[in-house]
Amino acid sequence: MEKTFEKFKMYIVEEATKKIACSEQLHRAKSSTSFGELLTIIRENSWWCLNNNLISSEIMLEYVADNDLTQNGFYIQKHNVVLEDGKFIVWNSSVVAWGNSSVVATGNSSVEARGNSNVSFYSIPSVLKIHDRAIVRERSTDKVFMKKDAHEIIFLD
Repeated sequence: MEKTFEKFKMYIVEEATKKIACSEQLHRAKSSTSFGELLTIIRENSWWCLNNNLISSEIMLEYVADNDLTQNGFYIQKHNVVLEDGKFIVWNSSVVAWGNSSVVATGNSSVEARGNSNVSFYSIPSVLKIHDRAIVRERSTDKVFMKKDAHEIIFLD
């Protein structure tokens, strides 16, 4: 299939409508005019998109060229990638997150988190390294991992 923005947008809008996406974000998707705009909306709403099976590595590779994905913070089957100061989604990749990075990792991804990185996994991978003030959250169990004594934890009711 030819990878065009219009086909990708049509797929996302139709599926998001079926899955009852929030009207504000659906309107943004309908109004988008480029891969960059639409991928930004998906990345900003990654938790909803992944939990509602709107996107997967297969869907992304089917509709979007690899260079458009990586230019917009999506890494599929990439290794030894260094990510810094942004929000990223990775599938079956190995990455090092630096600075103020926010990474959503799926599949068989491995992440080394440094600086103030925030990493969310759907299941903890076999390779996970936490340094500095980085925080890792396993979404399937809601467990939070961090380096000992790196943060003061305050519980609220």
